[in-house]
Amino acid sequence: MPGSKKYNILLYTETSGIGGAEKVLLDLATNLGRELYNIHVVLHRSRWLHEQLEKNGIPVEIIPSRKSWDIRFIRNLIKHCKKIQAELIHSHLFGANLYASLTGRVLRLPVIATMHNEYVMPGSHVRYLGLKNYLIRKLSRKIVLVADYMKEDYVKKGHYSPDKLRTIYNGIVMKNTPSFQEKL
Repeated sequence: MPGSKKYNILLYTETSGIGGAEKVLLDLATNLGRELYNIHVVLHRSRWLHEQLEKNGIPVEIIPSRKSWDIRFIRNLIKHCKKIQAELIHSHLFGANLYASLTGRVLRLPVIATMHNEYVMPGSHVRYLGLKNYLIRKLSRKIVLVADYMKEDYVKKGHYSPDKLRTIYNGIVMKNTPSFQEKL
C-alpha cells in the first residue's frame, strides 16, 4: 500500500528474559506487517528479549524501573510515546499493564493490556492490588487473556467487563495471518 499511513504501535513488557509473555511480544513485534505498522518496544532492562528484537531490526527503548508506583518511569514512558507518536500501546504482564493504562489515559491513547497469568487475588504480595486492577480494567480499551479458563476469575473476582475481555492463545504463529487492524 504505497502512500498509506503507518500506525505507530508501542509494545511494552516489564520483563525481558525468556518466557511466554516475552515470546508473544517478540512474535508480535516481528510478525505484524511492517507495511502497516511502525513497531517500537519499551523494556526495563536489556536481556534476551532486547537482543532478539535488535536482531530483527525492531527499535527498543530501555527505560529502567525498579519499584512499584514509579512515577519517573511513567513520565519517561509518556515522553517516549510522544517522541514516537504512538497511536496504540499494547502491554504485557500486570505491572506493565498498569503503567500502560495510566500512560494511555494521560495521552488519550488506546491501550490493549494482555494478562498472561491467572487473576491475582486480594491478599497476595502485590501492593494496592485492588486499585491497580481497577485502573487497568477502567483505563484499558481491551484486555487480552491468554486462555479461556481465565475469563471467569477476571469477571467474577476482578470485576472486569466481559465485553472488554478477549482470548488470544499463547503460541499462535502469526506468519500469513490476515490483518487484524480493524479489531484494534
